[in-house]
Amino acid sequence: MLEEAIAILQQAGFDLTAREIAEIFWLAVHLDQPIDQSEEAQQPLPQQRSQSSTVSQDKSPQPQQRSQSSTVSQDQSQQPPNQTPDIQESSLPEVTEPGADVYPPSSKPKNTKESGEAIPIKVPAAVALRNSLALGRALRPLMRKVPSATETILDEEATVYQIAESKIWLPVLKPASERWLELALVVEKTSSTAIWKQTITELQHLVKHHGAFRDVRTWALTITETEDINQPKVDLFPQTSTGCYDSTPHPPQVLIDPKKQRLILLVSDCISVAWRRQLIHPVLELWGRNGLLTILQLLPERLWERTALGSETPVQLHSLSPGVVNSQFIVKPWDEDDIGLLSEVGNSVNVPVVTLEPYPLLAWSQVIAGHGNVTTVGFNCDVSQDPQAERTGVDAKPSQPQLEAEALVSRFRATASAMARRLAGLMAAAPVSLPVVQLIQQTLLPKSAQIHVAEVFMSGLLQSITPVDQDSNPDYIEYEFKPGVRELLVDSVPISKTVSVLDKVSEFV
Repeated sequence: MLEEAIAILQQAGFDLTAREIAEIFWLAVHLDQPIDQSEEAQQPLPQQRSQSSTVSQDKSPQPQQRSQSSTVSQDQSQQPPNQTPDIQESSLPEVTEPGADVYPPSSKPKNTKESGEAIPIKVPAAVALRNSLALGRALRPLMRKVPSATETILDEEATVYQIAESKIWLPVLKPASERWLELALVVEKTSSTAIWKQTITELQHLVKHHGAFRDVRTWALTITETEDINQPKVDLFPQTSTGCYDSTPHPPQVLIDPKKQRLILLVSDCISVAWRRQLIHPVLELWGRNGLLTILQLLPERLWERTALGSETPVQLHSLSPGVVNSQFIVKPWDEDDIGLLSEVGNSVNVPVVTLEPYPLLAWSQVIAGHGNVTTVGFNCDVSQDPQAERTGVDAKPSQPQLEAEALVSRFRATASAMARRLAGLMAAAPVSLPVVQLIQQTLLPKSAQIHVAEVFMSGLLQSITPVDQDSNPDYIEYEFKPGVRELLVDSVPISKTVSVLDKVSEFV
């Protein structure tokens, strides 16, 4: 809803800052609300007392107020005629004390004193794809052109030759050149998508303006269980020109291109329920056997064992011709011990897996373009297994018992990177939301990346205290550490660092 409203404002030509947009929404919410007439609400704040000489409190001031209203009378006489000079106190919105909270607008009931509206932190979003130029160069092998089947252009040389030889003054046309592939960017919508929103947005901008693809369309993918385990509900929602997703669902078959010139890039971290319970396997089989499918894994390769990919067989894929479907890839086992596993799999699909890093992306592009001497990483996914079987390689399954705080922190410190451990310690010193995390990254950990944020959020240390759905704005989702975790993390951080976090957060409140 918020994204759609922002897109409408942008289409109308309003170039608004984040703060201006927030103020518009705040005003819209409070326009029709009754003013709180309680004694606490009527008591002016210190800032209001100091400014009482510049705002008229009543059209007919009392005698004891006339000395205070003399200044405002002079100011009102200097106002333009089209401005209303008298401002009633009852028309002013209720002012909350600044600096009380660093959370976004609270989702708690507003009738409690401690659940008043919080002040969002306005932090400029950090660049998620810091190596976008290198990523663009890695996609160059895909900049291949083919004759168009629908568009033609004038063949000047052939036309001149025809006139000279045959005296026929008619134009000779030839097929126009066009980009070889069109791209379907399919984003799996899960609770963890909020963490990657900035990365996905920058990826969209990169592929749309790179020039390697004839057309780029973005789709949202949702997969839910039904009564029939073997028939999960799979829906695709196209992104409109406003940046929002259409509410009309489409089946996955809509992405099948008879000409085999559509590349399907599935953007996912492979840790959702759809991956754990193999509900996504029928989709992989459909797209892999009838088109060109690649998984864009948002997590780095060192974390793949903790995702659903840890239960699949790693392979090396290469191709001798451009644009072959997944079933025509030349497959080599990554390890000689996996040769037997590949022969035992009866019904499987080979899917390339690539990350947003220049070298893996270049190797993948060369394989898609048909460079036979290059291989890319892929996985042989067994789509013949029972969809209800849990994946043994997936971390933090819902059925696992709840771990104590000490065990959670110990597991995180044993598996996370050093940068992620430092980030978690600093996050424990302040209320947790994505703007706060971005502020910590920019000011205290400038070398950290979005992957380190993902390591913390997928570690099981945090839980959301805001209702989260697929349309939630990630900047307005509040998180908290599980009981006992914050204290353990703070104890490992020097007091000076904790104070620095609080100081930086306070500057933006």
